Amino acid sequence: MKKSNAITILFMIAMIALLTWACGDESDSGIDGDTESEAPDGDDPDGDEPDGDDPDGDDPDGDEPDGDTDGDEEEESPDGDVPDGDTDGDSDGDAVIVKPVISNILALENINNVLSGTVTFDTDIDAYGSVEVAEVGTDTSWVVGPTSALAKSFEIGIIGLHAETAYTFTPIAATAEAGSEARGTAQNFTTAALPATLPTVNLISADTAQMAPGYTAVSFSGRGASTENGWLIVDEAGEIVWYTLDFGGVFHITSRGNILTTAGSVIVEYDWMGNAVLELDFDGETYEGEPVYGFHHDIIELPNGNFLALSRNAVEEVVAPAVARTVVDGDADDEVEAEQEVEAEVEAEAEVEAEVEQEVINIVGDIAYEITTAGVIVNSWSLFDYVSTDYRRTGFDSSLRRFPLPNNRDWSHGNALVYRASDDSIIFSARHLDYIIAVNRTTGALMWKLGENGDFTLSSGSWFSHQHAPEWQANGELLIFDNGNISQELTRSGTDFSRAVQFSLDYDNKTATQTWEHTGSVPYFASFVGDADRLANGNVMVCDGGRSLDFNGESLLSPRVAEVKPGSPNTVVFEFELPPTVTMEPVVDGDTDDEVEADGDPEMQQIVVQQWNGYRAERITDLHSRTIK
Repeated sequence: MKKSNAITILFMIAMIALLTWACGDESDSGIDGDTESEAPDGDDPDGDEPDGDDPDGDDPDGDEPDGDTDGDEEEESPDGDVPDGDTDGDSDGDAVIVKPVISNILALENINNVLSGTVTFDTDIDAYGSVEVAEVGTDTSWVVGPTSALAKSFEIGIIGLHAETAYTFTPIAATAEAGSEARGTAQNFTTAALPATLPTVNLISADTAQMAPGYTAVSFSGRGASTENGWLIVDEAGEIVWYTLDFGGVFHITSRGNILTTAGSVIVEYDWMGNAVLELDFDGETYEGEPVYGFHHDIIELPNGNFLALSRNAVEEVVAPAVARTVVDGDADDEVEAEQEVEAEVEAEAEVEAEVEQEVINIVGDIAYEITTAGVIVNSWSLFDYVSTDYRRTGFDSSLRRFPLPNNRDWSHGNALVYRASDDSIIFSARHLDYIIAVNRTTGALMWKLGENGDFTLSSGSWFSHQHAPEWQANGELLIFDNGNISQELTRSGTDFSRAVQFSLDYDNKTATQTWEHTGSVPYFASFVGDADRLANGNVMVCDGGRSLDFNGESLLSPRVAEVKPGSPNTVVFEFELPPTVTMEPVVDGDTDDEVEADGDPEMQQIVVQQWNGYRAERITDLHSRTIK
C-alpha cells in the first residue's frame, strides 16, 4: 500500500513538471501579473516598462515603447513608429485615413458680375469640396460649401464680395471620414470697380442690433443717361455685394435655389453667377385658341413645382371715339403710370354726331397661367371671369404701348400673384380696379374681392388704392403696399401719400379691419411700384419704389428701402435710397462718325438728370452659400 502511494505521488509530480515546462517559465508568460510585458521581440527596449499595476494597459507615466500611444502591444514599424494611418496607436483593424490631394487650382473672374468669381480644382479621390474666402487685411472670412455630392472635379462660385477689394480663395477637400480634410494653395483674387451704369447707394441709417439678418436686394430701372434695369444687393453697411444687369422686375427664389423671373415672352431661371439654367419661350404660343401675350410683373413657383405667371388677354368693345388718352408703359421695370398718374382728360362724347364712326377698343385684362417646367400650360384664370368690364376706375383710359393690339385700354393692370395652400387660393392685385381678388385654384370659383366697392365692409382705417405686392401674414392678415393714388381719405394737409398697411379679414361677417400702417415720419408719395414684406424678426421692409422728391423745384424719382420695427410709434432701423444725380455734361456732336465732344465749352454743356425707380425689395439670407448645390 505504501509503495503504491509513493508511485502515485511521483506520477503527479512528473505531470506538474510537464505542465510547467509546456506553459513556459512564468517569468516569460507573465501569467501571474507580476512580471513585465515585453516588446514583441522579447526585449525590454528601455527597461522602464510598467510593472503590471496599470490594469487597462495604459501607460500612466508616459514610458511606453515608441509608437504605442495607448499601452497595447503592437507591431512597430522599423523606426519604432506606429504604421502610417493608425492615428490612435491601435493595430486592431482601424481604417487608414487617406486625405485627398488637391491640384489644378484656378480662381476665375465672372463676366456677369465683378463682385463674384469661380474657383475650380481637382482631387485624386472622390471628395466634398469647399472654398474658404478671406478678405485681405481684415478678419472677415467665410467658407462656401461643402458640396452635396462626392466628386473629383469642382467648380464653386463665390459671391457677396466688395468692389475693388483683395481676397484669398483657399480650396478645401475632404471625404466623409473625420480627419481627412486637405487644403490647397490659396489663390489671390481682386475684384474690379462696379459698372458705371449702376445706381449709387446712400445709406441713411442702420441699427444692426434691431435688423433682421441677411442682405437686402432691390430692383432698379434707370431714367436718364443710364437706362439699365437690374437688381443689386447691399449689406448692412449699404455696400453693394451683388448685382445683375440681365433682368429687372420680378425676383423669386425657386425650390432649386435659382432666381425666377420673366423677360417679355420668356420665363427664365438664373443661377447666382448670372447663368440662365432654364428658358421657356412662349413667343407665338397659344392656349385654348388665344394668344399668349408674354408675361409681366410677377411669376411665382407653386408647391407642385409648376410656375404661376401673370400675363394679359383682351376683349373687344365698340365705343364712341375718345379724343385724348394717356399712353403708359405697363411693364414692371419702368411702370410709368402716365408720369406720376396725371390723369388724361378723356372726352367720351355723350352725344356722338351721326357722321362720326364708332371705334373698336381692346380692353386689356390679366390672366394667370399655370405652367410646368417643361413649358406646358396646364391651367388659367382670367380676371374677365370675375369682374365685369363695365366696372372701371381711374387708369382705365391709359394705354399699354408695348401691348400688340391697337387702341387698347389698361383695364385691370395686374401687378402681383400670391398662392395660399391653406385654402388653395390665388390672389391677384389689380391696380386699376383697386381690388385684391381671390379665386379658388382647383374650382376656378371667385372667393372674394377686397377693396372699395368689394365684398368686405371696412370697419376701421382706410381703403388702399393702386396697390402693389400683397403678402399673407402668419396670423392670416394681409400686408399691402398702398400707393394711395386716388384715395381721398389718404390726403393729409392736401398732400397725397403712400404707406404700408395691414388688414384683418372676417370672412363670416365680410368685414375688413386695418390693424397697422407705416407712412414714414415725413409723409411721402410713391405714385407707382412698391413693396412691403414681413421679415423673420417681425420687422417690415418697405420699398417706396416710385417715390418722388423735390430737388430744387423739380420732382425726381428716388426709391427708398426702409426696415421698420412696428410699434407706437414705428421705428426705422435700416434705411437707404438710390438717389438721383444732376450733372453738367458736354453736348455730343452726333453728326460725325467720331462724335466730337464740345471740349469744356460752357455754351455746349447740357444738364443730365439720372433718376431711378425700384420695383421690389427682398431680404436674402445665407447669400454666400447660394452657389452650392
